[in-house]
Amino acid sequence: MQSHVNRDERHSLIENILFHSPEGVRAVELAERCGVDRRTIYRDMARLRKNGLPLYQKQGRFFVSREYYHAPVQLTLNETVALFTAVRVLSQVADQHNPHVISALNKLSEGLPEPMAAHVGTVGQMLRHHSVDRLFVRVTETIIHAWGERRWVRIWTAGAQSACELAPHFLEATSEGVLYVVGAEAKTEAVRAFRLDQILRIETLKRTFNTRPHVVAENHMADAMGVLAEHGPEYEDVVLVLSAELASQILTGRLSVSATTERLSDDRLKVHLRVKDWQDVAGWVRRAGSQVEVIEPEAMRQHMAEEARRMAALYGVDRAQR
Repeated sequence: MQSHVNRDERHSLIENILFHSPEGVRAVELAERCGVDRRTIYRDMARLRKNGLPLYQKQGRFFVSREYYHAPVQLTLNETVALFTAVRVLSQVADQHNPHVISALNKLSEGLPEPMAAHVGTVGQMLRHHSVDRLFVRVTETIIHAWGERRWVRIWTAGAQSACELAPHFLEATSEGVLYVVGAEAKTEAVRAFRLDQILRIETLKRTFNTRPHVVAENHMADAMGVLAEHGPEYEDVVLVLSAELASQILTGRLSVSATTERLSDDRLKVHLRVKDWQDVAGWVRRAGSQVEVIEPEAMRQHMAEEARRMAALYGVDRAQR
């Protein structure tokens, strides 16, 4: 059999094939794709292991351990700073701290000149003082590995009567720093989104899945209000009325595909959303302040009204009387 590539090129090809084959690859398949015989593939595997590639073999198939595998990435200075800025913003708004952020920042700082590296290191040290929710970290790690290997997961959430089997297609973070996993449910094939901080238990299943064409990421990513497109009997309606000024800002951004809008006679905008929990959009409503009115649900309207009353009482007291 005539080799089509030299050894270094073949090693890169093997690594790429294994990384994109979570179900594993047989030696004969690698030999065919690389244009060599199986003995050469076995010698290649030995060299790749010696060079540090975390390979293992199971039931006649070769795998790369994604938990320890680090794909080489080369970043420019501007790209590195852009990633640092994104991580910094997320760390400020997220309620749940991810300790992997610290190790990521340490690696980013290695490619930066002083004093930039020192500043990134300072941020990493600050994050070390944050408390860590071990359950959240375990759920996040499990979802990430299942996503990369295209494996089904079984999850249990608060209030659910039974577990749900999900094919995780991607992770999405909202403007509030809330992290969701979005994928296809096994029984109905419906697209579902689950907050990672509301998953009480998770396990990875052995079976793998193919990407579902109806799980279109653009249709289920967080919009300008931090809302993901949701459907199902357990979701509730949220109706908001936005001021004319705020309406113009929102309409120039991106709204969820599940949102419907109606322009009112006074140029205000009525927005109808479907959400899992109205608390998911409450943060955005607070930031918008008097430029948005909650119409439905009544529980959310009363909650925001009570917050407004407490704030009015706080600022309505004459300072001279204190």
